[in-house]
Amino acid sequence: MNTGKYLLSKCCVAFIMAAVPITAVNIVARMTKIDMPLKQQIACAALSILCAMVFGFFGLAIGFLVPSESAVGIANGILVVFSFFGTLFAPLTKDLMPYARFTPLYGAAEIARYPFSKGLTIISGSGAEWNMTEPLWYGIVNFSVWTVIFVVATALLMGRSTSAKTPIWRVPTTSWAHPHHLPDAPDSI
Repeated sequence: MNTGKYLLSKCCVAFIMAAVPITAVNIVARMTKIDMPLKQQIACAALSILCAMVFGFFGLAIGFLVPSESAVGIANGILVVFSFFGTLFAPLTKDLMPYARFTPLYGAAEIARYPFSKGLTIISGSGAEWNMTEPLWYGIVNFSVWTVIFVVATALLMGRSTSAKTPIWRVPTTSWAHPHHLPDAPDSI
């Protein structure tokens, strides 16, 4: 399977892995009388699925970079840090927001919640300074750049991984019984 087909198949798997829990959460939310217009909820869910798919490439890149038994733990640990600085766990202070804009989950979070928040982002503060408005283009640029980084990194690491498994010299398909069948055997034997 070539690189493009492989990445497309992994993108489809990431879509399903993202769509199932996001759909389930939104169905439960609807059943429990969520106070959110249906169109906004559907838009947020669809954007969440789209944004989550990109992190499938992040996971693949980590999987190609480190041994498979360590990849899941490393990827999860990195995503926890990205989530914190991407304003997913808790509001950041106004001083940290300029740095958050360069983290991978910032753009995904801003895009996914934009239909509901219209760019209003809660920050850690008191009084009148408990929120700030972030332009949508910040999230779109951030998300686009990180998407390119993750997809290119995955493709390059996949190429490195598959070429590392190819032997430097080709093993002949005939019998090893005769010395002429050995790789680089001199003609005088």
